[in-house]
Amino acid sequence: MNYMPTATTNTTVLIREKKSWRDALNYCRLFHTDLATIENQAENTKLKQLLLNSNVESAFMGLYRDSWKWSDQSSSVFTAWGTQEPNNGGGGEYCALLDLLYNLWNDVSCSKKLKFLCGTAKKIQILKINMQSTMNLDVSDFNSTILQQLQQKLRKLGLLSNTKLTWRTQPDGQIFHTPNEPSTTNDTQCKTVT
Repeated sequence: MNYMPTATTNTTVLIREKKSWRDALNYCRLFHTDLATIENQAENTKLKQLLLNSNVESAFMGLYRDSWKWSDQSSSVFTAWGTQEPNNGGGGEYCALLDLLYNLWNDVSCSKKLKFLCGTAKKIQILKINMQSTMNLDVSDFNSTILQQLQQKLRKLGLLSNTKLTWRTQPDGQIFHTPNEPSTTNDTQCKTVT
C-alpha cells in the first residue's frame, strides 16, 4: 500500500450559543473537528468578516495559554494580538478570542461565556494498493466486501471511526485493472475521507 499526498479542506462555523472555552472545545470536537485555528492573515480576515456579517462582536477560537498553542496541539506561528496583548489581566486570562471591537486578538478568562468558532476539517488521503486475485474484482459484491475488510483492518491500525472509504473509479469506469490491461495506472486507488 502506498500513501499519496493528503489534501485538507477547512471550513469554520460560528456557534451563537454562549459557552465557556472548555465547553466550546467539547462542543466543537463532538459536532465538528475542533475550535477554529487561524494560520495566516487571510484566515484571520475571513473569520473577522464572518463575525462582522453575523453581527457578532467577539468569539472564542482554539488558542490557549500553554506557550500559546492551538487546541489541536499545533503551534501558533501567526498571531494578531492587540497592543499589550496577551496581558493575562488579573492573572486568569488563558484563552483567546477574536475581537471585532479592537479588530485584534485578546486573552480572556476561559470561564467567560462567549460565542465561538468551530473548525471542520475534511481530510482526503489517497491509497494505492496492488491486489492479486483469480476472480473478477469488479463485481460489486466483491469490491464492497474488500472495502469493508480493508476498513476493518485500517481501524485496527487506528483509523478514525468516522472515516469513510470509497473506491476511486478509473476513467474507463472500472475500479480494478489486470496488469496486462492498458490503463492510466497499474494501481487500484482507494480514497479515505475523514
